[in-house]
Amino acid sequence: MSNEILNSLIKEYEQKKLLAELDLEKRKNDLYKKVPKLKQIEDDLNQFAINTAKNILKNNEASINELEIKASQLKKEKIEILKNIKAQHFMLSHRNPFDNSKDSVIRLLDGIYAKRKSGEPYISGIDGE
Repeated sequence: MSNEILNSLIKEYEQKKLLAELDLEKRKNDLYKKVPKLKQIEDDLNQFAINTAKNILKNNEASINELEIKASQLKKEKIEILKNIKAQHFMLSHRNPFDNSKDSVIRLLDGIYAKRKSGEPYISGIDGE
């Protein structure tokens, strides 16, 4: 395969990927317009992540634990909001499969949430078991 053909294929793939990412972003923004609380939760979770990183650097464990509790509550609230959305399918990413049934996504999120352990900064064992 010549470099020209390979470069053309790579460029085509990158364009498709970019279009899929833009479509996903548009769908997310449409959802945020319909359910602004989801956008607020995402923003809060992002801010908690930043604050947690700062507190780790400052070795402020009390504040880290408080942030973890708040983040956990927000994640659970997000799952509850998603359960109440009147949609049959959710898009998880721009990768195949693009959409998944609402029930399978909720089961996945509930399963991930159930695996969390207090005091740990991440959830282990979420590779689709």
